[in-house]
Amino acid sequence: MSEEQQDFSLLLDDNLELTDALTDALKTIFKNFDKDNDGVWNINELQSYALFCNNGEEFSQDEVDQISMLDTNDNGELTELGFLQMYHLQTSAEPNETISDLKIHGYKIIDNKITYVGLEGNNDSNNNNNK
Repeated sequence: MSEEQQDFSLLLDDNLELTDALTDALKTIFKNFDKDNDGVWNINELQSYALFCNNGEEFSQDEVDQISMLDTNDNGELTELGFLQMYHLQTSAEPNETISDLKIHGYKIIDNKITYVGLEGNNDSNNNNNK
């Protein structure tokens, strides 16, 4: 079975909630882009994430507006919960997109587990040292 045809039970559980393994990986990714370590992403951190994931393209204003409808603080900054909500929506609709994003961040599905294997290239500023 290729990675594109995998059992998506590693992503969503029987109740269609994010699995613990995916939640742990996403929390690590969130922390890696929270450069000021304040527990939320300001617009610069959000766009830094977008540039990393979207082949150097920032989120459009429409995408930023949609993201702002998720859990944010009083300043409109995306919380970790909001990030998890974003991935819950994506994973429910497009699980292969979530797997692709995990790969970009150095994760692979190995022996039916989400495993951090490291980033290729020179992206060591976004490594997994927080784990």
